[in-house]
Amino acid sequence: MKKILFLTALLAIFATNGSLYGQTNKKNTIGAHFAFGDGDYGYPRNVLGNINYDTKYYYNIGVDYSRKLSKRWDFCSGIEYTYIDMMSRYMLDPNSQSIKEYSKFVTIPFDFKYNFWKFVYIGGGLSAIIIDSEYVGKSVGMLLGSNCGIGLDFKYEFDSSVVLSLNPYFRLNESFGRESHHTGFIFPQWGVRLGMGYKF
Repeated sequence: MKKILFLTALLAIFATNGSLYGQTNKKNTIGAHFAFGDGDYGYPRNVLGNINYDTKYYYNIGVDYSRKLSKRWDFCSGIEYTYIDMMSRYMLDPNSQSIKEYSKFVTIPFDFKYNFWKFVYIGGGLSAIIIDSEYVGKSVGMLLGSNCGIGLDFKYEFDSSVVLSLNPYFRLNESFGRESHHTGFIFPQWGVRLGMGYKF
C-alpha cells in the first residue's frame, strides 16, 4: 500500500510540474496494463438462492487502445483478462462451510471517458464478455455487459512518446446474462491500475 501511495504521489508531482500529457498532437495510444484490488462479486436479485460471496482479491491484465476525440473525451477499447478469487457460503444452511471459488472472464470494452479537473475522469460503455466460472461447472458463456466508473489518471510521457500511467479507480461492472443458467453477474471493484503505452 505504501508503494502505491508513493507512486501516486510521484506521478502527481510530475503532473503539477507540467511534465504530463506531452506537448504533441498525437491522438492514438496503444499499450498494456496490470490492475489489482478488491471488490464485491455477486448476482442481480440473488439468483443462486442466498449464496454469499466474499471477494478476496482480483487482478486483470490487458492490451489497450485509446483515441483522443477532443480535449475532454477519449474512446477506449482493447481486450482484458480478469481473475477473481472468492469464498462462497450458502446462507440458508447454518451448518454450511465456506467454499473457495473463482470467476474469470475476458472482456472487450467499448468505452468513452470524460476527463476533468486535470486528473479526474468518469467513463463507461458496453462490453463483450466471455466468462468461465467454477460455480457453473467450469462452463463458458458469452455475455453482453456494461460498466461505469470514476478514477484518477496520472500520466508521464517521455520524449520517445512512451507513456507511464497510474490510475486509482472504482468501477461497476454488470452483465446481462440468463439468470436461469446463473451466468449473469455484478461486480463493483476498486483498485489500482498500472499501465505503459505508446502514443502515435
